[in-house]
Amino acid sequence: MTILKILLLIVFMCFSSKALGLYVFDKIKKDREEKTAIGFLANLTLFFICELPVMFFKLSSRYLNIFGLVYLTIIGIIMLKYIKNKKIIKITKKEIIALIVAFAFMLLYMICIHFGYMETYDSYFYSVFTNSAQNAEHISTIDPYTGQSNLQNYYKYMSYYYQASFLANIVGLQEGYLVLIWVMTFMNYFFISMTAITLVRIARNKNLNNILTAFFLTFVLSIFRAPFNALHLVTIVLSIYCFTYMFDLFKEEKTSLHLLLICIIAGISITSTMMFIMLFFICSFYIVVCILKRKDLLNSVLYVGTPVLIILFLYIYESLDNIYVIAIMLFVLTILYLLFQNKKIIDIIAKLGYPMMIIIPIILILLGTPLYDNILAKLLIKKDNIDSSMQIIPENAENPDEHLEDGEKLILNYTVDKEIHSSSMKYIYENKSNVLSTILILITHSSILYGGMIFLLVYGIKNLRKKPEFLLLVVYIIILYNPLVRKGLSALTLGLESRIYLFFNTIFGILGIYYLLEFIETRVKNIKTQYNIKKVLQYGSYVYITLTAFSILVYILQFDIIDCKKYSILAKVPNTLVEATEYFNKYIQENNLSNEYVRVYYTANTFNMSMIDKNVNKKIKIINSKEYMGYLGDENKTFTSKLAISAYFDSEGKSYLYNESGKEVPIEEKEIEEYIKYYDIQYITCKASKEEKFKNYINNNFEVIYSNDDVQILKLK
Repeated sequence: MTILKILLLIVFMCFSSKALGLYVFDKIKKDREEKTAIGFLANLTLFFICELPVMFFKLSSRYLNIFGLVYLTIIGIIMLKYIKNKKIIKITKKEIIALIVAFAFMLLYMICIHFGYMETYDSYFYSVFTNSAQNAEHISTIDPYTGQSNLQNYYKYMSYYYQASFLANIVGLQEGYLVLIWVMTFMNYFFISMTAITLVRIARNKNLNNILTAFFLTFVLSIFRAPFNALHLVTIVLSIYCFTYMFDLFKEEKTSLHLLLICIIAGISITSTMMFIMLFFICSFYIVVCILKRKDLLNSVLYVGTPVLIILFLYIYESLDNIYVIAIMLFVLTILYLLFQNKKIIDIIAKLGYPMMIIIPIILILLGTPLYDNILAKLLIKKDNIDSSMQIIPENAENPDEHLEDGEKLILNYTVDKEIHSSSMKYIYENKSNVLSTILILITHSSILYGGMIFLLVYGIKNLRKKPEFLLLVVYIIILYNPLVRKGLSALTLGLESRIYLFFNTIFGILGIYYLLEFIETRVKNIKTQYNIKKVLQYGSYVYITLTAFSILVYILQFDIIDCKKYSILAKVPNTLVEATEYFNKYIQENNLSNEYVRVYYTANTFNMSMIDKNVNKKIKIINSKEYMGYLGDENKTFTSKLAISAYFDSEGKSYLYNESGKEVPIEEKEIEEYIKYYDIQYITCKASKEEKFKNYINNNFEVIYSNDDVQILKLK
């Protein structure tokens, strides 16, 4: 039954996106190939607009469903219109190809990927984030890692995940994350495929287009492990749409303005990172408009920049919790729109392009100072908004983390390679074991990407000076790809500046390849030679496509086929976790604990239980919070008492903690007991004990209420 519900939602998302795409292009009186892809973005945009009051006022899931019905009604009316004229069932050749590619990737995803392969933190966080919105007293408040109402501000307007929650509710699925990991994954693969065979094909030569399509599909590798994490849609795919429609505006394609607006709002609904990305996208757009003396496009800059300003003010409002922020926002927007109606003001604004190329880097350099680090943290992160009714830490308790002296802080034996921050292949390079895969990806992706960017810069100096794409690259290098601003950019984006680089690098790589191949084609034509350039390009495209397909296959084959005896293909977690969760859900019900805040600690080896936990909204989770991942650019991820508990139980009394010199640091049982008492932990889920010595410790201090080969659930005596 669950599978049928998931298939039904996939069909709904496909046809509703098709209908919305047809509607949008009918309204702007244009006929473009990317209708369904834009329809998917319009789908996300519509849901975001409908649910904005729910997210802003932190209403309950009941209102999420009520406002969701408004979304469904609008979609239903539009779908009915195109069902009557039968346009919705007319599937184009390219849509068929995109569907086939999407199903192929879905098949590989189904048989190869489980949560053991996925990026741990984000995959878990967004899965539980989706679940928690299904039956929440207050939307946009609960942190999936802690179970407390201390959700950090930059997660509060990501309606993409709430859309999965809503869709799960309307078909009666208790685990909303299943909609996320299946329905949204399919739509993401379909969206990528449609982009590859429509918007990416910017050349007039078929063979050149085939190369561009094949190159773009290499980006799929970077998202294969967690395709439902829509961040990649922003940094890789949505980038193509935003820049394409921006360049169209310079070509007098005024209707592209509305398409660009849809892309921006859809991006904001997907991830808060879009706010930072769009700040620089809008600034870059504005500077290029000024340099090219296109005063007619200044209003367009304001138009598409408005939702970015609104969401920025909303984040500030969440931090300060002051209604005057909203008043200031309305005042600023009103003033801006009035100023942009004055021709003299417009003339002044149009002359600020070059000065902004100096002002913005200076601001970013200043933001890299410690003083501004603290200010930004207070504005964008709110760590103290814990609802007193859900407070789990006794008011008179001393902080157990004070036991860890500054010079002896325990840190993770793990570092992130920042040198590949601008590569979409980050997760692939991390796997150093597969040399062949790495070499193939370097050939088919990275060398092409950066080679294309270099050619675009060199070629542009001579031939593209007045073209917006070249000017944009120059602006990007001066403002963003400048080593002097990197620290400030990291502070502003909370350590996520690599996503801005990805957003810009994607389009520059594709444009660079396009101009390089076009340059070769035109130059060879002008030279008398025995070789036929068309044949060279044709066979070259065959070789590159084959090599690309092989690199994708080699990479995917790194993953083992899921063993159905050990893993649930549907839930994508071990069967032992499913069994333990089912028991714990039953235990909660039988002991009348459903309406109480049960203090449960999920260790690292068992935290996936929270994804499939049907009582997810009724418990306090005492687990690792993303607060400790160094969002302000701190690469030394400090251990806390929570992490100490996790390490202690999963290692059966031994320590996985290391000091700065790499020496293992033991954790005493007395300390662990203090931490458990401090957090008032009632239950612990952890790896099943195998060692007799640790079993004795467990039996003396806990009641083992459940145990299987991999998992045990402990109740504090």
